Amino acid sequence: MDMISKQLKNKINRLKTEIDELRPLNKDKVKLLNEKLLVEWIYNSNAIEGNSLSLGETAFFLKEGLTSEGKPLKDFLEVKNHEEAILAMQDMIKGKRPLTQSFIKELHSVLLKGIEFIKVRGLKGGMVTKKIEAGKYKTKPNHVLTLLGQLHYYTEPIKVQEEMDKLMDWYRQPQKELGVVEKSALFHYKLVKIHPFDDGNGRLARILMNLILMKAGFLPAVIKNDQRKQYLLTLGEADRSNFGVFVRFIANQVVDTLESALSVLNGSQQLKLERHKLTKTAEDRAEEVIGVFERGRKYSVADLMRLVRIKRPTLKNDLFRLVKTEKLRGEGKGKGTRYRLA
Repeated sequence: MDMISKQLKNKINRLKTEIDELRPLNKDKVKLLNEKLLVEWIYNSNAIEGNSLSLGETAFFLKEGLTSEGKPLKDFLEVKNHEEAILAMQDMIKGKRPLTQSFIKELHSVLLKGIEFIKVRGLKGGMVTKKIEAGKYKTKPNHVLTLLGQLHYYTEPIKVQEEMDKLMDWYRQPQKELGVVEKSALFHYKLVKIHPFDDGNGRLARILMNLILMKAGFLPAVIKNDQRKQYLLTLGEADRSNFGVFVRFIANQVVDTLESALSVLNGSQQLKLERHKLTKTAEDRAEEVIGVFERGRKYSVADLMRLVRIKRPTLKNDLFRLVKTEKLRGEGKGKGTRYRLA
């Protein structure tokens, strides 16, 4: 099964083509679009990691350089560093510099410039202060408490260099079976799985994912903070080798960014038209639902709600149809019903 459905691929390609057909683009609109994407990218990526600045505070600081009263200085430093890292990434693309471990370390140094200590949750649950080294692979183990309340350990420090070598070998090899969106999403996942640095791995992974997209002529995929839970859960699915769930999540973020870009370049009326045209059909939804199922595993409606972007009443109707057409099997009754692949 393809990780991205034919319909979703066509949607992405059509949106990209519509933007390409508008070239040469209006300079004022391009400036507005770039500013919008930069602010939303920095705000959301930092917010996912716990930065306390609002979208408005982030935009104001980027434009005026003025801080807001009562907010940690570290949060403003993260915004400034993130902007510089994105600009460095864009310069790298323009200069056609290859993606290497050396560049990844440079980018990490920019992201964490001026930040020497962070607060992390210790093994006993309390917060502890941890010293970090920007631009250097970790020398101590790191872990995270998942949304399911379990400790998840990343690659051991002694194996980081070996795993990063494997990742870059994988990146350099032609992946004929993978499109750009799939490859960028999988690179993101593979880097996060290693967690090679003390801190900043998520922000770095999202920048590098977008580097791969932008080198191929795509706009960046901005993962929204209000989708943080689904983002982390789909990463968790990838940990169980259900990579398609995460790849489709990223593909949908690519669609969102392309739609947003068209709204800026063509105006709100065009956006309404696009949203109308891109409404998911029952077939689209069925493909999305089936795509998250792992063979031999059972899912409740609540489980599926965390993995797909479909409203609960619609999802329940879709599940009924999929059971009726024998694509899924339902076991149990009422809230206790669990679904699995037929």
